[in-house]
Amino acid sequence: MLPSQLSGVYRQYKEDTDSVAAWLASTAKSCGYPADLLASPSWDAPQAKKSTRLKGKQRKQAKASGKANTAPKTSKYIVAIKDFLPLADFIAGRTNPSVTVPTVFSQTLNRVITLRTGYGQMRTESGAEPDAEGDEKHGYFVGVLQAVRDALRPRMTTEEAAASADKPSPSSNASTFQATAEDLGNKFAALNVDDPSQAFIDDFTSAPVERPKAQEQDPVDYTAEEPVSLEELLFSMTLLFNDLMKIRSRIDWIWSNHRDGFFDLGAAAVATNIAIALARGMIEEVEPILNRYEGGAYGVLNKLFLIIGHRKGYTLEQMVLDGPDNFPYDLYELTDEAYLVAYRLLLSCADVLQPNQLPLIKEGMFGHYDAKSDRTKKSGREKFLEDQILIMELFTEFITLIRCVASYPVEDEVIRGMRVLEKTKTVSFSLVFAVQMVLDINHIMRDGARSSFNIMVQQTSAIETHLKSYLEYHKNLRIDNWPASNDMALKDFIRRIQWVGSDPIHKVKSKVMKSMGVPVSPQMELHRMFIYSPVIAGMYLYRTRYEMWDCGIAIANAWGSIAYTGHLYNALRQQNLIQGTWPDMDLTLSLLGESNVWVGDERPVSIGDCFQKFCLQMGVTASAFTTKRRKNIGSLHSRAGPRGFKDGCPVSAKFTAEWISGNDSDFSWTPEMIKDILARSRFIVEESGENGVTITALDTPVKGKGKGKSQQKGKVDMPTADALAKALILALHFESMEMAFPYTLMHRWCWNLLRQVKNECDPLLRQLYTPSYLERENQLPWIIGYILMAASGIDGGVQDERLLKAAAGVFSVMTETEAGMVSMVVMKKLGFDIGFEAEAEESDAEEE
Repeated sequence: MLPSQLSGVYRQYKEDTDSVAAWLASTAKSCGYPADLLASPSWDAPQAKKSTRLKGKQRKQAKASGKANTAPKTSKYIVAIKDFLPLADFIAGRTNPSVTVPTVFSQTLNRVITLRTGYGQMRTESGAEPDAEGDEKHGYFVGVLQAVRDALRPRMTTEEAAASADKPSPSSNASTFQATAEDLGNKFAALNVDDPSQAFIDDFTSAPVERPKAQEQDPVDYTAEEPVSLEELLFSMTLLFNDLMKIRSRIDWIWSNHRDGFFDLGAAAVATNIAIALARGMIEEVEPILNRYEGGAYGVLNKLFLIIGHRKGYTLEQMVLDGPDNFPYDLYELTDEAYLVAYRLLLSCADVLQPNQLPLIKEGMFGHYDAKSDRTKKSGREKFLEDQILIMELFTEFITLIRCVASYPVEDEVIRGMRVLEKTKTVSFSLVFAVQMVLDINHIMRDGARSSFNIMVQQTSAIETHLKSYLEYHKNLRIDNWPASNDMALKDFIRRIQWVGSDPIHKVKSKVMKSMGVPVSPQMELHRMFIYSPVIAGMYLYRTRYEMWDCGIAIANAWGSIAYTGHLYNALRQQNLIQGTWPDMDLTLSLLGESNVWVGDERPVSIGDCFQKFCLQMGVTASAFTTKRRKNIGSLHSRAGPRGFKDGCPVSAKFTAEWISGNDSDFSWTPEMIKDILARSRFIVEESGENGVTITALDTPVKGKGKGKSQQKGKVDMPTADALAKALILALHFESMEMAFPYTLMHRWCWNLLRQVKNECDPLLRQLYTPSYLERENQLPWIIGYILMAASGIDGGVQDERLLKAAAGVFSVMTETEAGMVSMVVMKKLGFDIGFEAEAEESDAEEE
């Protein structure tokens, strides 16, 4: 289950209300409240409840978090609303001993009262039709809560008693629902999601982590009675709407910035899909209540549409039309805000779905989608038609994928919801929200969606090329710790890229059409799903890039090429034997992080330290390189073995290929995971202005690992869903360069460089270390140890820099020519324009 802040205000409200009821009931019970006075059946004969014993993974997680020994509640009791005040009066009247009301109870009760009273005022000011019965029920519950607070005020702490007495009335307080009512009358308040109402922040973001609890010895699980009325349903839906609007605004913000070139496609897609998944969790919290109403969520949305429309000045005749097609196209913006456009289109999709037929539509049946056209000049009917083309054509893609294409490498929230629709023909509100995000993103991106598709094609094609080049390079060059099975996995990887590139969905559709004698229209273009859904295109790019990054790091670790060459490069620079820098290596070392390359996190300066740290990185002792111990090298390896690169991309690594494909059932938002994400994203500064978003690293290396100065121990301030989406997009974007870096290309260049160093130094190496210093090419990294050892004077105590100077001659090619920028050129072609700023010398800084 998600932390309550990520599940939305309604979940937090429910937990608040239940905790108030639990404290009242259990405290009164412990003080001797007579059970026969209860309006509900006695808590001594509670309702039966299913076992709460944890099983499987949940049990392991509970054990790991230290909660496994918590005694489960044995039964459930629903506290009637009419019992709240008698219980409070009884507790307040106890004198021997008297009961002190915990501060957390007072704060929780105040939150619930503020929320309920704010909603009542919003209803009045919104212009909604009067509902005497509903208002009476709503006001009754608020009155009960206020009476409970008044009864218990003498038992509160002095501070809380004063605070609750001075609590401003709803008429003088800008509540959550005032903000909601205003926002519902605008198009997301110009995407300003960073400034929600202060009441919302104070009452439902920072505080509700801690709530009052039932008495420890009480085995009953208490919950508050749920009022059943249309008014309560609209209250719940308004809470949900407010949360969904913030997520919707955040997603619009993400894709506006991607369109303008500020956010990476893969990062934008993953952050968006997570935001939609969090929205699904919020919807599922409220869905049982929505299903009580006639028409379910669709009926409630129509009701809200009428309320919002009435507030904006529309008449009932304008909103409810006569005739078979009674959709109010002239009020398109209003229906779009209320999710009725997406809902109506999905209901149409469900109607045409047949068990044994693909929903193939004739190209151009509804017209042709023109992303280059100016949507702002379209009428409401034209906008709806454009949406219809998008959704109907995507629907064909999705159902074809679900029914005929197995093991597809990507599954976003839309495909997930479509699988449910395909099985049940039921349109869930969570799918409606996901499809609405598809529409929103296309409205924002317009023809830019095709540009995002081209980015995906370019980068995945580059990955395929790098994989092929690696396999060709190592066709006759093997190493013990890189078995043939690894190469087979790389070949499978290439085949999957090629399979997706061939568009298996298009192939199935074409095959079915030909079998039906229907000609395949040239207008039925390839990769329609990727073009219409930048989220799916971005998630596929992210998965492919993630797997390539994983392969690249594994290859670099197996061969040691990058790390060991980096040690020699550093030694040459520290000894001033080469002029200039090797940009590719500097970027690589920066991305990998100091702790991954230098034992102790600090670059070695002296040649002796360079040799010692190289030996530690390689996992051998210095004695391994002496001529006297040459035949016993195998016994001189450390127990830990070579140190490889690890802990890369701390946020991106959470979302594995299994998660992207929808197969990671173990994924869960733990507080530890959220803490890591927030710590990582604190290394980033976002500046919004006319020129978009600027992202800058703070006082840490490019590679933060989630362990920088901003990492805080202890309690985590849990973010709301839209705040988490913001943190995610910033962190994922920041890591996208590291994920996209061509490590296999860098590996090949480093290995070629080691070959050249070996050829240049071979005569002297033979002289110093005998012709047997190198037996096979896969031992090339050992020559770095010989070079550094000779220069440090460990073997015999005499420093000999001849090998080091010979190596410097080879490295000068990388520091003085464009050969040292091959990887950066590749990155620039992929959209990552990288530059370096020279650090001021300490002496210069002191003079200033």
